[in-house]
Amino acid sequence: MDFAIDSQYCDPAGIRLAVVGEVDVATAPDLLSAVVAAVGAADRVVLDLGRLTFIDAAGLGALVACRRYACDQGATLHLSDVPEHARRLLVITGLEATLLAPLPDTRPGADQERGRRP
Repeated sequence: MDFAIDSQYCDPAGIRLAVVGEVDVATAPDLLSAVVAAVGAADRVVLDLGRLTFIDAAGLGALVACRRYACDQGATLHLSDVPEHARRLLVITGLEATLLAPLPDTRPGADQERGRRP
């Protein structure tokens, strides 16, 4: 069972954590710990799942716990590069609306742009 948080770096969206390998009953607590640490350092956390190879019910539960923790702390959590196998699970379980919501655009003037029509 391979699992790692391959990289953690700051970008304009806050902190990005690249998840590598399997998120299951054995590794889900490690994912939550990484997110807790990231939320302590930034208001926005992106979980890059591009190299996620497997996720089970415990992994889905960890994603929900991560999001709940982030929200409770006034932070946002977003999933990016979600592989098709994980996306299917999110759709089947009804979690896609919660966990795949896009990050708000925080660029200066973005609120005004949204109100404009092309």
